[in-house]
Amino acid sequence: MVALLALLALALATTTAADAASSARGRVSAPAILVTTYRLTPKVQRTVRFTGYATYSFNTRAKRRIVSATARIVGAQAHAVKINATSVSRNHKRFTVKLIFPGEQGNPGKLVVRLGTVGA
Repeated sequence: MVALLALLALALATTTAADAASSARGRVSAPAILVTTYRLTPKVQRTVRFTGYATYSFNTRAKRRIVSATARIVGAQAHAVKINATSVSRNHKRFTVKLIFPGEQGNPGKLVVRLGTVGA
């Protein structure tokens, strides 16, 4: 029984020493990513002949920066709306989505934007 307790104490001592050594090496956990989802119905903002255009911008919360961003159209009829371009600003605070509505025909569905942000 005494030998078993001594063996258990030795095992605990070595695991605590290993944990202390790994924390002394400076291992830092990954920053938490906050994912924010926006859902909106896209609408034509300006028209050139029979084609409509729209630009949507999404800003981050204060003291955060964008690390990942996606945009997609859900539930739209074929050829009703198309994502023409997406971009993240140089300071990683704004995500811009440019849409085109060829012929302005059909159901535009929903624009779903997901932003992954971390503390700055």
